[in-house]
Amino acid sequence: MFPKIVKKYTYQIKSKPTSEGGFTLIETIVAIIILLAVISFAFTISYNNTRYADLAKDQVVATFLVQDVFDYVIAQKKQNILGDNPSDWLSGFGDCLGDIDDDGCSIDTSSILDSAVIGCNRECDELKQTTGDDIYGHIGNNTKFTRKVTINEIENNAEAVVTVVISWKSGFLTRDFSMSTNIFNTRY
Repeated sequence: MFPKIVKKYTYQIKSKPTSEGGFTLIETIVAIIILLAVISFAFTISYNNTRYADLAKDQVVATFLVQDVFDYVIAQKKQNILGDNPSDWLSGFGDCLGDIDDDGCSIDTSSILDSAVIGCNRECDELKQTTGDDIYGHIGNNTKFTRKVTINEIENNAEAVVTVVISWKSGFLTRDFSMSTNIFNTRY
């Protein structure tokens, strides 16, 4: 007769997953978010430092541009006093004379010609910079700086206030840097 067929049933018991290694999806997403936050914070600090360094550089240039005018005005004043007409100590600064609300002038301190003083008609032109020697004046390539000079005689034939305003664009903002000094009708 027929042989008896016996079926064997085998059962496997599945074990629970163990934490052998690897990360869950949520852990991975959280780690990526933390990493992105750290990287964006570092880029923000780097960007701000660059922006502040550029602003500091522009302020240093503005300070030198102001001091350059002060030196020029004092030298021209001394030349006027030591010349033939000492009572005309502010000669050569016609467009600059007036108070700060007037149009003022722009002075090319690199020029020894009479055309060094140019009147500003409501707004001064951008300073230019010569290639190679980095001298600022009225000749060369345009820069972002403008320089307005006013000389206000506060005591007739004795004392005047020289005010220099340097303006420049920094991003969307216009920055101003202003300094004043008093000059006197003396040889010194």
